[in-house]
Amino acid sequence: MRIVPYEPQYRDELRRVCLQTAFPAEAPNETEQRFTLAMYCDNYLENETAFVLLNESGQCVGYIFCAEDHAAYLRHMEPYLETVHTCGGIYPLMAQAEMGGYQTYAADYPAHLHIDILEQYTGGGNGRLLMETLLGKLREDGVSGVMLQVSAANKRAIAFYEKLGFSRLTENPAAITMGQRL
Repeated sequence: MRIVPYEPQYRDELRRVCLQTAFPAEAPNETEQRFTLAMYCDNYLENETAFVLLNESGQCVGYIFCAEDHAAYLRHMEPYLETVHTCGGIYPLMAQAEMGGYQTYAADYPAHLHIDILEQYTGGGNGRLLMETLLGKLREDGVSGVMLQVSAANKRAIAFYEKLGFSRLTENPAAITMGQRL
């Protein structure tokens, strides 16, 4: 296993990993795919910081994406939010809620991250390596803090983040916002 900085050659594989980790039990419909890729993948690949987890065969099996500066992230997200709005239904509200969570803590935690690893590659230290790679880069770049949002039901992920030094900033029945000062 190795971690490399994102290169455009990995784009399609990372989009696949994003969808597989978001929808492990069923195939997403077209609207779910458009929303998920617009909110959690494409902007990060085109505008933000990304590291890729490759298996022994050189296939993408995970990633960590990070927007290092909240204000820049908001500018970068504008065209992707247009895509979200075309999804209709609850999707624009979901995007607004997530982005509002980032806005609340952006002064102290200007960066936020997303990390996903295919299930068969979890539990072997790969998540820790991805996280340490990103946190090292953020420290080098002088970023003062990083946050993330996680489903309140995802006890495994919450324990992982707490073990890495993240603390709970706020929580509700659906989600927990966690942060780490750097």
